[in-house]
Amino acid sequence: MFYDRMFGPKQRFAEYRDQIAVVSSEISWRVSGSESNVYVTVSGMLTNHSDVAWKDVGVEARFFDQSNKQFDAITVNTDGYRSVVILPHGEAAFRIESKAARPGADYHTYKVTVRWAKDVDQIF
Repeated sequence: MFYDRMFGPKQRFAEYRDQIAVVSSEISWRVSGSESNVYVTVSGMLTNHSDVAWKDVGVEARFFDQSNKQFDAITVNTDGYRSVVILPHGEAAFRIESKAARPGADYHTYKVTVRWAKDVDQIF
């Protein structure tokens, strides 16, 4: 069983990319200490329409100004992030955060995308 888990076939995320989606999300800000330490937070819900359980789901948020020009992004690094696990045909909540690049009023729109995930049976 250990050998099969270590070396057995794993599902590739790219083949299932369209089956994991952001169902809802919202943006918020918080100040930590002084007013120059403003953090942007995006939290929401993911859904998995596949028959595969996924772990280390990486969520990315991109932020746009009024002219629809991207000026900031949060790309999750799973080393410093509590990883998300989504069971087959299930839902999971996520929350990502980073220091804001601009004042909150500049964050006109944003887009959240699932960028990667690993088969839950994959050890490494």
